[in-house]
Amino acid sequence: LTKPLSLSPQTFATGTLQQDDLLFRMPVTQDPEPKKYLQYRQPGWGKIHAGIDLATNDRLVFATAPGRVVLVQPLCNKKHTHGPGQGCLDHGMGNTVIIEHELEGGGKVYSLYAHLETIDPAIKGGAIVKANQVIGRMGASGYGETDYWLRRKGQPIHLHFEIKDKPVLSDPKTGQHYGYVPANSNPDDYGYHNPYDFFGKKRVKKATETVTSKAAQPDIRQAIEYIKRGLYDQAISELSLAIKMNPNFQEAYRLRGWAYYQKGKQKVENMSRVEMQDWLLEENELDKAIADFTKAIKLNPKDAVAYCGRGWTYLERANSAAVALRDIPISEFLDYDRAISDFTKAIQINPKFAEAYYGRAQAYYFGEKGDKKAWEDVQRAKKLGYPIDIDPWFLRGLKESLKGEK
Repeated sequence: LTKPLSLSPQTFATGTLQQDDLLFRMPVTQDPEPKKYLQYRQPGWGKIHAGIDLATNDRLVFATAPGRVVLVQPLCNKKHTHGPGQGCLDHGMGNTVIIEHELEGGGKVYSLYAHLETIDPAIKGGAIVKANQVIGRMGASGYGETDYWLRRKGQPIHLHFEIKDKPVLSDPKTGQHYGYVPANSNPDDYGYHNPYDFFGKKRVKKATETVTSKAAQPDIRQAIEYIKRGLYDQAISELSLAIKMNPNFQEAYRLRGWAYYQKGKQKVENMSRVEMQDWLLEENELDKAIADFTKAIKLNPKDAVAYCGRGWTYLERANSAAVALRDIPISEFLDYDRAISDFTKAIQINPKFAEAYYGRAQAYYFGEKGDKKAWEDVQRAKKLGYPIDIDPWFLRGLKESLKGEK
């Protein structure tokens, strides 16, 4: 058989390799020999490098071994989080792919491919990759810029490659370091592995649809961070992957429901009445949020937060319909009743759930179900520490309505 060193890029790209496809191998073209920059445990930038940096003429990047794609991290949105130290979600790694590999002798490791210029369209969360399948094209991306490391730091276009114990951008142990570990330390102690201990030496199990253990709980910390920053599309993508890895991941359904709710709410705020009419008639983000919250409730009927989230979504959908369909009496919008029911259920599960009282107050008021009930719930929420002045327009309207009842 032909040795790997003489294989052409086309052979790697088309998956025609006839040797041991389950063996780890270099993730770049081997002929001519790749240029090697910072290597594993090599000092650089006042730190210790936790991976290897490689560069080739064709710039193609390949899967080091068969596995499953568990993370596709795009550049951060530089409009909001550009630059080092600014909370950029790519943390300087740029366009990044992480693949899960199940080792032949047991256990798992994850290969990371960072600073990519482009990612192949076939590389999506949950996708099974074959040996030497094209991952993308090496670049210099990072901190929201496609050429950050080349233009700002003078580094050549290259692939930053890691093998580690968890599918995260950071170090697996502390979650505080990216691509490097502190000076005078050993990357092994932070959950990294020397890739050269794997190339040509260790093998994986054949990647199948069941490669991910049912016992494994996908890491959703990145998705939570996306939600905190208002990056709902990215959060939905991460959570959808987590659900694909574990179809009974209750928390992922709840969080994705919240992301859909927030995304739908943002859309509503920027729509005309006519646009809203068309949007409500189609499957939209609020419908998807309700479906996810419903699934979360089915998996855990005692989840007060899921009931509360679905209540807010019903309330938003009812308010949107009331604006878009002004000629229909409020009493016709059944989502107000559904919202009240869900908020009530959340309160029954957790009698000190301030946000559920506040949500039910809005449903009573906007659904014309009883202003006095609404005011009582506002006071309960306030007593429990909820910032009731978060929506002054609602409070002012409720107070005016109560005056009219006297």
